Amino acid sequence: MINTTNAGIALSAALALVLIASAIPKLRHPKGFVVVVLAYDVLPPRLGRLYAWLLPPLELFIALLLVVGTVVRAASSVTSLLLLSFIVAIGVNVARGRDLDCHCFGIAARRRIGVELLLQDGALLGAAIALTVVAHEWWGTAPWSVFRLAGMTDDQGTTALLVACMFLATISVALVLPRSLTSGRRVYRYPRASR
Repeated sequence: MINTTNAGIALSAALALVLIASAIPKLRHPKGFVVVVLAYDVLPPRLGRLYAWLLPPLELFIALLLVVGTVVRAASSVTSLLLLSFIVAIGVNVARGRDLDCHCFGIAARRRIGVELLLQDGALLGAAIALTVVAHEWWGTAPWSVFRLAGMTDDQGTTALLVACMFLATISVALVLPRSLTSGRRVYRYPRASR
């Protein structure tokens, strides 16, 4: 029999680590990420820009919720939807025969899209779905939550306050991180893709 608490901790930690590693480079260079999303040519330009501006803070917000063990089922469900969107975008461009750089972790790591990347995202999607299944509730703190371990009660008001704090922390990082760069101004161009 699987210990769902240990499974929840492991899955939350793994997904949170991937989301943080993905969000930080994109938050550091938001304009570059917008250009990359537009280069995938899956969404109309206006929707693509909106997606590109909202995705990195959302990834960070979800990661924070997973790390502290608050609204884990909801956070893992949103993670599943994000991973599904990545799989669709990559799959469409692989089917088109395009040779794009993934930019999964911003400009920090260069990696070409392909079947390997689809399998990796599929495995992450499986982990997110598994976490959705083992998480106890949609709203509230998980049994292993740092807040429960610290002795805080698990009521609706406390959970709402914790979610609001995580949201404010995410907004603060999203606003401060791009301005903390010391590398100067970058010029972004559409990545070249072979068709």
